[in-house]
Amino acid sequence: MNQNELSIWQRLTAPAPKLFAIISKLAIVVGALAFSLANFNTQLVTLGIVVPDFLVKAASILQWISAGALAISQLTVDFEKYRKDNAL
Repeated sequence: MNQNELSIWQRLTAPAPKLFAIISKLAIVVGALAFSLANFNTQLVTLGIVVPDFLVKAASILQWISAGALAISQLTVDFEKYRKDNAL
């Protein structure tokens, strides 16, 4: 089996390289924080906490960046480990 022949499901369930596992976890944390700030801005304003506009815009951009990083890191495969785990 060739690395280019893996389906998306096989890629999602295959082991990821260590670097991409770290990127995945970091993207989840950054994305959650950015999502919280961007979506709870109105509640913060009603409490009297004013969040600068550039910070809300940065949070929105960070959501997209973390989503892209998470997608790429989830589809990256440690093919040598995958081949050893699935050897017949």
